[in-house]
Amino acid sequence: MQNANYTLQANIGKATVNGEPVASDVTEGMIEAQVTIMQTGASTPTITMLTGDVDYGWSITSPLACTNPDANYPTWTCTLTKYLQKDS
Repeated sequence: MQNANYTLQANIGKATVNGEPVASDVTEGMIEAQVTIMQTGASTPTITMLTGDVDYGWSITSPLACTNPDANYPTWTCTLTKYLQKDS
């Protein structure tokens, strides 16, 4: 992996009584990871999600795409997303 940029976003809601905040909550939270992979050999890189007993909640929202296929070391980009959930 050559580079990874992460973005975290969420909506913050406020409950008010007579215009005064009495509570707040976070909704629709998500983490987005934009990754760049440099290909150094003949094999095309791959991205796969782990499977098994643990679900880490990440999904591939933009599959690997080559941004410079004619370069000596092509670079590939991909976007991964994880939607946040309340921890009980």
